[in-house]
Amino acid sequence: MRKAKLIYNPNSGEKSIVNSLDFIISIYQKNNITLIPYRIDKNECIDKAFLDIDDTYEHLIIAGGDGTIDIIINAMKNLNINLPVGILPVGTANDFAHSLGLEFDIKKAVDNIINSNPRNFDIGKINDKYFINVASAGMFTDVSQKINPDFKIGCMLAAGNTYANTCAPQDVWKSMEKDRENYLFIDVQSRGEYPNYAKKMFERMNIEIRVEYGDEEILKENTVDFISFSYYSSRLTSADPEINAETAGNVFATLKNPYLNASEWGWQIDPLGLRITLNSLYDRYQKPLFIVENGLGAVDSADENGNIADDYRIEYLRDHIKAMKDAVNEDGVELIGYTTWGCIDLVAASTGQMKKRYGFIYVDKDDDGNGTLERRRKKSFYWYKKVIESNGTDLD
Repeated sequence: MRKAKLIYNPNSGEKSIVNSLDFIISIYQKNNITLIPYRIDKNECIDKAFLDIDDTYEHLIIAGGDGTIDIIINAMKNLNINLPVGILPVGTANDFAHSLGLEFDIKKAVDNIINSNPRNFDIGKINDKYFINVASAGMFTDVSQKINPDFKIGCMLAAGNTYANTCAPQDVWKSMEKDRENYLFIDVQSRGEYPNYAKKMFERMNIEIRVEYGDEEILKENTVDFISFSYYSSRLTSADPEINAETAGNVFATLKNPYLNASEWGWQIDPLGLRITLNSLYDRYQKPLFIVENGLGAVDSADENGNIADDYRIEYLRDHIKAMKDAVNEDGVELIGYTTWGCIDLVAASTGQMKKRYGFIYVDKDDDGNGTLERRRKKSFYWYKKVIESNGTDLD
């Protein structure tokens, strides 16, 4: 008797495989092949799917997405099972199926599996983990650290705590909600699971997160080593829509804070806010932090001698570095690095302007594209050179 085994993930993609089972079995029966279906469960040991595998089976079919394929191929290699494998790509991304040019129509795909000759494809191995096509992006931390144990993998967010406009509980709650919007992705990357507040939000919005077999384990086992972030300003919010007279603050809309000065573009200057943000992130994640962007966008003008005295930029950076040092020395925040934005003038991504300059080096180019592109060191260049040489001890 000719036999084949179908291992399927009922939760893959649009769950279309569940509705197609009878149709698939009927195709096999017409070809005088008995198809044995096996439904995998995320809480079950995958090895159970292979308990009855013997020499009477002609081939194995995997119905699912890339995560399902990965789990089953690893089990087959570990159990030394060498059956030909057919793929029914019913997952969400199906990157592996796309790379092989496989058929996505169920009937055509099944016909191809039954009637086509097998072809070889490469299986890679890193330590004890097999992978096909590519090492999954969801396992980047795991794979990279197996290549080199000294690698540290981090994530990044555009940070800045959201203050409540008043001490009214509604405003405080609104500020918490705003911060959660920013923390959501980092919560997943750092903790290895979706937080409950996000799951409830998905329920209210009728959003279903499709989870492939093995995805939850991959997330949990491959969290980031550190959190990096940009910081330019804090934010302010209110629960009262009438109050929301907005001003620009990085990529986030925020109320004007009457206790803070602002840049020429309305970005509110809050050095203590950096210390607050550092403490909030470290309290939340208990992982090393890395400030990868911090700077002031301003109009820089040369004097009659061509010198650019950007004392306002020096003051901004000095105050933020002091706040950063307080977070480390007085609060115990673990900080592994600090880099400014940026070293040289370039077109500001937030406004598309050249005149909004961040660099220590002036570039002769205006918003209309006129200029020689000549480079000149600003006063801040020499100041920051001294800061680097002293490892931040000389801020004068």
